[in-house]
Amino acid sequence: MDIVIPGLGLGRFRDRRIAASDEYLDGSESRERRLYNSVPAGDRQPRRALSGRFIYGLGTPQRRLSQLRPRSFNVTSRAFARTPEQITTIVLHSTRGRAFQATDLPNPMQDTHRGSYHRVDEIIAHFVIFQDGTVVYTHDIQYILNCAGKRKGIDIEFAGRFSHDETISSGSERLSTEAILSGRALIRELKLKYLNNLNYIHPHGQVQSGARGGRGNGGKFDICSGPDVWVNVGEWAVNTLGLTCETTDSGYPNHTISELQSNPAYRQTV
Repeated sequence: MDIVIPGLGLGRFRDRRIAASDEYLDGSESRERRLYNSVPAGDRQPRRALSGRFIYGLGTPQRRLSQLRPRSFNVTSRAFARTPEQITTIVLHSTRGRAFQATDLPNPMQDTHRGSYHRVDEIIAHFVIFQDGTVVYTHDIQYILNCAGKRKGIDIEFAGRFSHDETISSGSERLSTEAILSGRALIRELKLKYLNNLNYIHPHGQVQSGARGGRGNGGKFDICSGPDVWVNVGEWAVNTLGLTCETTDSGYPNHTISELQSNPAYRQTV
């Protein structure tokens, strides 16, 4: 399913699903690529997973085939694991890593080349949003990923190591206005144009206990997605689009949304 987001402008939306289809491990993929390319082409055997975390979730054709596949394997030609009608939820994340810009990516002409590579292709999410507002579509929403969204959800990552302290300190990295607007536009498009049953939105830390940290608020501090993402994008979607963060309805575990995660000090006037 091709999703094009009008209003973001040329260069603000990158569809790297084909380029990213060659990636299936988080962490070890770069090492495996070097090992594979070090072997003469005529002697190459099908690639095998060395270690790391599979991008695709259990039960998907991509997960089963990625354990042993030739270089010519094209995940985009495989059957989807779910229909749009089965997608009900958005789960928001932050990478806690580098805040990428569009200029960090390969030339846009390479987005449809399976040999093209960038670290963003290995991020286990359907979309990654950069600080300059670029939305990168890495894995089709009809694939189930090995992430918190699981069978019913879409995982959206915001690239950056954003502040999550109770009091915002000067010089701390903040989610940019461009990223906020792009995150809102993406969710609006998904909700209003593509996914009739999209009714729920959660921060990662609410639905998966391993995404919670141990400091602040009596140990109930959410590391992911962090307050900048949740307050400015997640709460906006609840208040504007009518999505709900009640997990009793969406069917996800509820580890609560802590006071720090919903800290109003992080609300930006956008």
